[in-house]
Amino acid sequence: MQAINKKNKVFIYLVALSILVVAFLMDIILGSSNITLNEVFSNLFNKENDEIIHTVLWKIRIPKAIVALVAGATLAASGTLIKAVMKNPLADTGLLGIQSGATLVAMIIILMMPNLYKWLPIGAFLGGFLVYMLLTLVAFKDGIKPIRLILSGIAINGFLASFISLISIYNSDKIQGALSWLNGSLAGVTMKDAQLILIYGGLALMLSLLLIGKCNLLLLDDVTIINLGENLSLTRFIVSTVAVLLASVSVSIVGIISFVGLVIPHIARLIIGQNHKDLLPLSIILGGAFLLIADILQKIIFSPMEIPIGIVISFVGAPFFLYQLRKQV
Repeated sequence: MQAINKKNKVFIYLVALSILVVAFLMDIILGSSNITLNEVFSNLFNKENDEIIHTVLWKIRIPKAIVALVAGATLAASGTLIKAVMKNPLADTGLLGIQSGATLVAMIIILMMPNLYKWLPIGAFLGGFLVYMLLTLVAFKDGIKPIRLILSGIAINGFLASFISLISIYNSDKIQGALSWLNGSLAGVTMKDAQLILIYGGLALMLSLLLIGKCNLLLLDDVTIINLGENLSLTRFIVSTVAVLLASVSVSIVGIISFVGLVIPHIARLIIGQNHKDLLPLSIILGGAFLLIADILQKIIFSPMEIPIGIVISFVGAPFFLYQLRKQV
């Protein structure tokens, strides 16, 4: 790919940020009853103008938009990092079963130990990390082949799905609210959820940006990395741990949303190249915009119903995955 000069990079970032801002505002404006942009700004910090609109904005629309933005950003960053570790365009925390591991622990906390809710992202991270360790043990054999990786992820996903179903059955009296969450849903998110994902997601995203150099290092072949004096195993461990943390933060709040980490890094790489100094920040911006746009589309297409955003994402992600799989296998 031809190198992109600094001026063009600035233009790309400005366009991406503009899409993100417009999508954020549109997600706030659209809903069961639309709110004009003028009403948003006039009631945002002044509830005396219209207390109902002020309440709708701060109790429903703004928390939902914040969660969509941060969840999309963390999933895209997670996909970018896990691809660097595995040197595989098919690598994604959703497809590899990592999100299922995070979901299993999150379900246990939500349905059986709600008093531990504030520790939900950490619990989800531990679940996702254990699955990642299991995946590496199963899939690593004389290197990683795409088909072995995907099949291992499918098997682990199915195995964990049985446990998730078992927990759901034993907690059938509480499961109604968790059903849409299992499909990746923004319904019912609160300002508490937005604050939680901002804290943990913000921390995880900052950690990912600190790993840009290590991600670029992983673009080299293993022998070269070792000859440069780097501890390859430790580097992979650090980058993959942050990737799992990023995915787990999203899962703990919105549930399973596959394909974001597959689609967005690929698009960002086509736009700006494979240097993670540019690739990772652009993936973060586009990931946030992608989830916001998906939420906007579900509002427009399925109104007045609200379907889980994970279903909307799958409409785009599944065909893209099949296309990538055909290229790899």
